[in-house]
Amino acid sequence: MNDCEGFQQRLAETLDALYPSLEQTLIRLISFPTVKGTPAPGQPFGRDLAEALDFCLRLAASWGFSVYNVDGYCGVIDWPGENSALAQQAGVGVLGHIDVVPAAAADWRHSPWQARVEDGNLYGRGATDDKGPTLACLFAMKALADMGLRPPQTVRLIIGLDEENGFRCIQHYLQDYPPPKMGFVPDARFPLVCGEKGIIHWRFTARWQDSAGPQPRLLSADGGEASNIIPAKARARFVSGPHVRETLAALIGRHPQKDRFSLAEAGGETVLTAFGKAAHASMPERGVNAIALLFSLLASGDFAPAGASRFLATAARLYADDKYGATLGIQDGDSECTLTASPTLLHMDGGGASVTTDCRFPVRQRSGFYKKKLQQLAEAEALEIEDFAAKEPMYTSEDSPLAQTLLSIYRRHTGDDSPGLIIGGGTFARAIDNFLAFGPESPHTDFRVHQNDEYIPCAVLRQLSLIYGEAIWELANL
Repeated sequence: MNDCEGFQQRLAETLDALYPSLEQTLIRLISFPTVKGTPAPGQPFGRDLAEALDFCLRLAASWGFSVYNVDGYCGVIDWPGENSALAQQAGVGVLGHIDVVPAAAADWRHSPWQARVEDGNLYGRGATDDKGPTLACLFAMKALADMGLRPPQTVRLIIGLDEENGFRCIQHYLQDYPPPKMGFVPDARFPLVCGEKGIIHWRFTARWQDSAGPQPRLLSADGGEASNIIPAKARARFVSGPHVRETLAALIGRHPQKDRFSLAEAGGETVLTAFGKAAHASMPERGVNAIALLFSLLASGDFAPAGASRFLATAARLYADDKYGATLGIQDGDSECTLTASPTLLHMDGGGASVTTDCRFPVRQRSGFYKKKLQQLAEAEALEIEDFAAKEPMYTSEDSPLAQTLLSIYRRHTGDDSPGLIIGGGTFARAIDNFLAFGPESPHTDFRVHQNDEYIPCAVLRQLSLIYGEAIWELANL
């Protein structure tokens, strides 16, 4: 057995002994409902995230790692290197996060916050995105230290608290600390992510005067949980009255997906609900968009206020293609890197409406190209664009030393020689130069990230700790 094989075997044996603790620690971490909350002193993202970070830092400190809390924005766990003082720049970084997207508990078969293992899978919000992989990296660091190893250069695990809502955690870190020289983000797909599409969010808005009329009166409409989730549910509320239910039932009966709608009466209101399927907005083909369904149904109706009817007809036209932007006039890309565009948040009331769009665009393009097109579209459709926010794409050659090291480790464990990927997701890798997203999902897996009943297979969690352990050690020795 050569030195490399001996190292891999020792690491595997050490991680096998630690695995029960990894699993139980993940279950405990999932119990913190780490959705962005109300800011408080020292807790910029709310109490639940602050308490979850404290849990992680106390655990790492108990193992002898150097830890510190960066003003409540993120946590740092250092494994000091032989040639690096603690205050110096880390040689190798791992960027994980423990904030999660919202979870509607009623839609889950397994509670999102009470993780459980069933049929070899661990269920809970954050199991894959990104609490499980982040802990796999932390336990990998412990295993390497338990083996009596010490890296030539400091290894730093940064635990972010705002990955799902704008990266303010990493931006704050970079104000006071130098970035690690290189590293990876355990928050995407294998074999390796060499490119990440640009991301745009914007809102189309419209206002109108409330008006009476004999038609069914639309009181409000709402849909979606977050700007980066394909909405699983959207509702429209009408004043109950003669023929309202019959009018809506007739629209449902003519719809090609009529089984995705329901009607109910409550408190003098008739409630129309569209049922879709949630998915990460970077992969809209995995979901069914409930907001687009609601638009398509109501576009052919005649409702009061008149402005609401006009908006619904316009929105149905613009989002007839709710995946690739064709009906928005921004379709772009090729088979390897295709633009996606989907409505993700909706709000309507008696005086106006807004719909948020999540767009992921090809790495060769820049956001200004689409902003100009969308401004022209909004003007033509009598809409306004608000809150246009963009992140430009990133790309790193597969031939770089970082990419080659990570690819060789993945291929050694799986035998999969697939090339690096370009994805629609936006990870921390775009925040720091010389970082790439590396796992945790494989090319053909779907662990229901950003969906109900998110999970991670226990066998995958175990393998991740081994792959990430080897990656940390090899990068530290480059």
